[in-house]
Amino acid sequence: MRGFDKLMVFFGFVLIGIVVLVFFLNPTQFSRNISSAELVEGIKFLNEAGRAPCTRAIREHLQRDLGDPSDAVSDGRTIANLTWQPDASKASTVVCYYEVGAGVTKLTVGDRVLFAAAAR
Repeated sequence: MRGFDKLMVFFGFVLIGIVVLVFFLNPTQFSRNISSAELVEGIKFLNEAGRAPCTRAIREHLQRDLGDPSDAVSDGRTIANLTWQPDASKASTVVCYYEVGAGVTKLTVGDRVLFAAAAR
């Protein structure tokens, strides 16, 4: 095999490697990273979506309304944890766990679990 033929084979392999890399590294709609703005919007949506069912569960189990949650934590996609702390004592902290598709999965007051959904 002459030098020119070896060079052509080398460039052929390089070209195939580039094509394979471009094909496999091309981000798709499903595999792309979520932007920070989308994450913030998802968190806001989940916190709002979880607020109504959590408020209903609190009224049902505590027979009172606690107003707006003092804290909300979410993964931006499926789970939101809403916390109400009406006074400074840890014992009265109410935490509601909300999951998309399952609704309220757990409701706690301090260390007491008032409601917990059965494991799926």
